Amino acid sequence: MRWLLAGFLALALILPPRASAHSYAAIRITAPASGDVLQGLVHITGTSAADGFFASELSFAHASDSTSTWFLIYQTDSPVTDGLLAAWDTSLVTDGDYHLRLRVTL
Repeated sequence: MRWLLAGFLALALILPPRASAHSYAAIRITAPASGDVLQGLVHITGTSAADGFFASELSFAHASDSTSTWFLIYQTDSPVTDGLLAAWDTSLVTDGDYHLRLRVTL
């Protein structure tokens, strides 16, 4: 099965009071890139590490879904710096366009 990663990769931070979003700009998904066609086991790489890191989760959503429903791929309490965030078996997902989201809790 093949599917297309649509649009930009989404990033969400859950910030404690008085935290500055700009100081966490290094949090990102570096691969796959927006528009990549994915198939089989996909390595999702990037950085989730930031000062005050508590946990992170990686999720996907159907690009055409207006309900904003996200499905968990992986969650952890270990920060990652320029490495593997998750290995995702996309053969378990129907073909289509999707968004990825890396959410970090501080």
